Amino acid sequence: MMQQRLSILAENAVISQASYQASIAAAALIETEFNLTPDNEQFQMLVTHLARATDRILLESPIEEGLDDDIWQEIVESAQFDALQALNTKVLSLYGIEQAPQTENSFLVSNLFAISQLTDDDR
Repeated sequence: MMQQRLSILAENAVISQASYQASIAAAALIETEFNLTPDNEQFQMLVTHLARATDRILLESPIEEGLDDDIWQEIVESAQFDALQALNTKVLSLYGIEQAPQTENSFLVSNLFAISQLTDDDR
């Protein structure tokens, strides 16, 4: 399901072919890490955002405004922040990105945070 969605985005030049390939690997990593089902809407949104964001980062045209500061601070203060940041770094490395601009990074980590908050029934 995720591969089909990414394929449609790549075929319509919404994401690059490189992003498509890396997103397949990233989706598998995230799916395993959080024990998700491929049809999970939050997961699909995360991978779609990741594919678009990494293309922007690689083209050196990241978004200008990141996540709201108060929301970002809640995530930073959460018990799982370090693990989410480490996972985000691992995911970005699949795209050849060593460090993302904070504006993009805040949204990427917030998507991982949202997934980490899902109950087992929601996965």
